[in-house]
Amino acid sequence: LSVVCLMVACGGDDSGYLVTDVCLRIKDPFFRIYCLENFDRNNDAMIFSEEAQLVREMEIEDMPIHSLAGIEYFRNLVQLSVEGIPVYEVNLSRNVYLRKVDFCGCKNLYSIILPENLFEIASEGFVDCNLSTITIPKGVKVIREYAFAHSNRLTAIYCKPTTPPDTHDSILYGSDKVLIYVPRASVNAYKAASGWSDYADRIVGYDF
Repeated sequence: LSVVCLMVACGGDDSGYLVTDVCLRIKDPFFRIYCLENFDRNNDAMIFSEEAQLVREMEIEDMPIHSLAGIEYFRNLVQLSVEGIPVYEVNLSRNVYLRKVDFCGCKNLYSIILPENLFEIASEGFVDCNLSTITIPKGVKVIREYAFAHSNRLTAIYCKPTTPPDTHDSILYGSDKVLIYVPRASVNAYKAASGWSDYADRIVGYDF
């Protein structure tokens, strides 16, 4: 009953990038509940664009959320930690200020688009996910330890930065099938870089 009430309460102008009530674009009822509980500052069962723009961090853990559609309206989001939720695919390309992500234990996650300005992938950031490939944006400077550990379906990482991000030799712990595609001009730099050198035989030049 509470979910139905929340859905009815969400209304307003749905045209354009800025909407009167962001709830209108949040299709998953449990993601909507999370946002209302955490970001509805005036308790009116709506999240106005002004409220959404104040949000800098989201931490979601063990909720039955299957979709993060609507997260793009939290346009000033800087840090996103999503752990152990059954989300299938995520598009963060419009969250241009996002700096750090963590999707540890999202076992259903098979597709993710990261924003080009992303700075950091958290420790264990994609552990035990269902990804077969992932593209690391140009802006990434840090990939923390165990970032892609125990990712049994992962076969390819497309790493777009021309300068190897700072990383740890454990990033692919238990993920033995992964090839790492990097810019052709950067192959030698990756093979020599700390953390990456342990995977030198898996590093392949690629035209992005």
